[in-house]
Amino acid sequence: MGALELELKGGVDGMGFDPKQVEQTEKFKPFLGITGILSLRGDISKECAFSLNLARDNFFHNNADIRLKTSLDYFGFEFGIFTGFADFSGTFHMGVLGNMEVRWPNVLFFSVGGSSTIGTEFDFLSDIVRQSAEVKLGFWIPYVITTVTAEMKSFSWHPTHDNLYRIKLSADISFGKTSGFALLVEGGYQILSRKYMVTDDHDELSTGFAGFDFQFDIGKYLRFSIGGEMPFAPAPKAPLKAPDQPFMMFSAHAGMTIKFF
Repeated sequence: MGALELELKGGVDGMGFDPKQVEQTEKFKPFLGITGILSLRGDISKECAFSLNLARDNFFHNNADIRLKTSLDYFGFEFGIFTGFADFSGTFHMGVLGNMEVRWPNVLFFSVGGSSTIGTEFDFLSDIVRQSAEVKLGFWIPYVITTVTAEMKSFSWHPTHDNLYRIKLSADISFGKTSGFALLVEGGYQILSRKYMVTDDHDELSTGFAGFDFQFDIGKYLRFSIGGEMPFAPAPKAPLKAPDQPFMMFSAHAGMTIKFF
């Protein structure tokens, strides 16, 4: 109790459509966008914590949120609000997010969460609609947490509507409480699509993917991380064609976490 952490992370991600692309394209062109996270997390009490987050990614673009989390022996709850703006629009959108987790300590856990903008039906703030949903089922085994995750993301603004569906299996490997090393490996399948509202056309690309995240401590108060993800076996839906350079769909990141006590 009383811990405070500051996380800084940056990288690039090529698995996305160009925000300026508003018409159906002949061939998928990976848009290499900058990603980043600035997060401040801390304890309020033994059961309650908070986090303040600034995030930039290739799907939801630019967002900020504040979250409150309550964690008990068998249950965990998280609630927050977010605001953001898209690369192609100066108007802000805002909404709510939340998560609920049920766990059997050291055996298994199940969580469900999501986010959604508010006020778009009444032209409040903007017509941007952000939605997400995620379901996780995880198991604890010695030194490894294995998790199956299904997630959906949706982001629409006239004249485009993007969707991303992912299902993945991940293993979070710890090398012991005193080693200072942790490794996350994952793999799965994803479908990225964009609908063009004016013409009602759409582009869709399916791929497998594999990735990792490696973390290591430098002393008691500093932790570094490095990781990446590589899509493979692209399968576009006609008439869309696969990219000439599929390796450009990769993502990579690096960062650090500073711990204050």
